[in-house]
Amino acid sequence: ESQTPRVTDPPTLQPAEGGHRALTAHGAPDITRFLLRTAELLHAYGTPAHRLERVIVKLAAGAGQQVQVFSSPTSIFLGFDGAQTGTGVRLLRVQPGGVDLGRLVVMDEILEEVEDQNLSHAAALERMEAMHAAPTRGGGITSLIGHALAAGAAAIFFGGCLADALLSAAVGLV
Repeated sequence: ESQTPRVTDPPTLQPAEGGHRALTAHGAPDITRFLLRTAELLHAYGTPAHRLERVIVKLAAGAGQQVQVFSSPTSIFLGFDGAQTGTGVRLLRVQPGGVDLGRLVVMDEILEEVEDQNLSHAAALERMEAMHAAPTRGGGITSLIGHALAAGAAAIFFGGCLADALLSAAVGLV
């Protein structure tokens, strides 16, 4: 199971000097919460940094907002500058995770619907949270069988006999 942290204190907009709005903690607009959580989940599911950054910038631009993104294995920085998002920088501390292709496919489908304006940011957040809370497909016994089969096949590939393949498959179960 993925242990992705949630954005617990999303930013909100408060009037600042010069009439601009600044990011503070508590109750962010939908677009800001959407961008933060999207970045978090894309990172958790193994999206490469360059793609994560490009997707977040594109989603923000589609909503008429500007954002600068920097992603590393343990943190994501988002710099906001827009009428809805306000001006400010958010740091998300994240843990490196493995690649979850199934969830990345679902994320892509959700993000395409947002991009096509068939899904609101709030509705997209709900779908992403539901997907994230759902159990991972193919875990447990499926993964165990896959490891055993891969180990057995590797023994045959390297010229082993049936006994070698069976022994390798047994070791693959461990």
